[in-house]
Amino acid sequence: MDRSLPSANKILYKKWQSDDKEKHYRHLRDARPIVDIKTPGNFSHIKNKAKRDQLLEDRFTEIERENRILLEKMHNIFQTKKSVGIKKNQKGSLNFGYRKKVMNQINTENRQLLARLKNKSSCYSAREWEKDRKNTEKRLRSMGEYPYLIGNRGNSSLKPHRIPPPPSGISLVFKREIPIRGRWFVIEIFKMSSMVKIKVEDIEDGETFSLKLRLTDAYDIMGGVPNWEAIIRQLDLENGELVLYQAQENSFSGFGYTNKTIGHIDLEDLYG
Repeated sequence: MDRSLPSANKILYKKWQSDDKEKHYRHLRDARPIVDIKTPGNFSHIKNKAKRDQLLEDRFTEIERENRILLEKMHNIFQTKKSVGIKKNQKGSLNFGYRKKVMNQINTENRQLLARLKNKSSCYSAREWEKDRKNTEKRLRSMGEYPYLIGNRGNSSLKPHRIPPPPSGISLVFKREIPIRGRWFVIEIFKMSSMVKIKVEDIEDGETFSLKLRLTDAYDIMGGVPNWEAIIRQLDLENGELVLYQAQENSFSGFGYTNKTIGHIDLEDLYG
């Protein structure tokens, strides 16, 4: 606890305290740091950069010298009159005939080589490459533990088949590569306002199947929640047609949709 010392006169004691405090503050204001913290001086040789100025001046001097020489040459060309006279018949080179013969021989050999190159058939076959690639991907699918996803490009050597994006009102809710009866398919599920369409495309040969069902029937199959894998697990191929089976009864479920193969599906049939 801070206790003040007893004093005979409180007024004098307060005055002495005030004087001591003021003297202390004055000493703090007048105190000077021991470490020199002043800004270092500016060196003229660093600020002016005389070396750079000298290099620039030398460069400008060289440019002016070259320009002056070029101007003198141009002036001499314009001032000099062209001499008009009869051209003397100079004798040709003695090797002109031999050089012409060698040049003709080289041109003949080049034409023969070009003809052989045009008539030569290629040793490589794009179809064989495509066949080897499909065999390699087939072996990779059989060897791998997980589905083979890299390199599923379809017929890369043929013309690319570009599918336009679905029109408004149709949303893609599921897309995955899944095996069905030993064959790999790309399965896409499109959701509309009142219908669900399932598109299944074979990765190897491009064969496409389609299946339609009502949205309410689809949610009945999925148990009322958007579990699209529940529908995928019940898909199967039977006699070249895409069918949907009930998991409980293992029989075809008639939900009022079509289940026929349509080959390479038309976009109007898919999105219409």
